[in-house]
Amino acid sequence: MSKEDIEAINKYCSPDSFLVVTFRGDLIRLHCPFFVMVIQPIDIYSPGEKVKVSQVKMDSSLTLVYIIKGKGYYYFNFLSRPFFVSGMSLPSIFTVFGAIVNSF
Repeated sequence: MSKEDIEAINKYCSPDSFLVVTFRGDLIRLHCPFFVMVIQPIDIYSPGEKVKVSQVKMDSSLTLVYIIKGKGYYYFNFLSRPFFVSGMSLPSIFTVFGAIVNSF
């Protein structure tokens, strides 16, 4: 990946926020911290447990990483649902990070 590609991605991404698409197709930004639910056993966490994401980052292969209690975990180990985020009431949200990365 070129320096220009990384700069373009960083233009839209921040460790303090998270882009999602609502069920209506609206692009919104959720700000950290937000809550996710563990969907498979990982490290000290069990399925069904709700955990707080303090930051979001990407690894060198552009895979989204959630920072939870100072440690990084891949996004696919968790379910992002609006009822874990205070004040959100949308029935479903999906990450769009991959869509943004794939557009470059």
